[in-house]
Amino acid sequence: MLKSKIVEIKAERAQQNREKNRSNSDSTISPVTSPVVEPPPLRVKSEVYLRSIHKPFDIVARGWVLSLDPKEVVGGKEIGSRYYSVNPQVAIQKDEELIRPYGHMDTIIEAIGTPIAWPRNFVEYLLIKKIAS
Repeated sequence: MLKSKIVEIKAERAQQNREKNRSNSDSTISPVTSPVVEPPPLRVKSEVYLRSIHKPFDIVARGWVLSLDPKEVVGGKEIGSRYYSVNPQVAIQKDEELIRPYGHMDTIIEAIGTPIAWPRNFVEYLLIKKIAS
């Protein structure tokens, strides 16, 4: 008797849940979502952040894209398809080592104002939001 009562209660709850889900799906209220704004594709002169290779969530510098051309020569070597030529302007993580050291430059602070190759997956568009007045 007790088992049949438990089965009956479970069946009633399942039916109530199905009805509840059906009424929720028929609702005209849609979830609130914020629009996702995709940045435009990187171009020469785009202002960018350079991310750390070792800690990808860390920003190591801010600078400009100089070239997207894989045949661009930086430090006597073509940058290749996996790199961009960038010009770091502001060092944030000053001791971040360069991917390709150039002569006397080993860290990002030493490369300020100088073209360097940086992995394209670690170059991020710098989005500046305008404040509505």
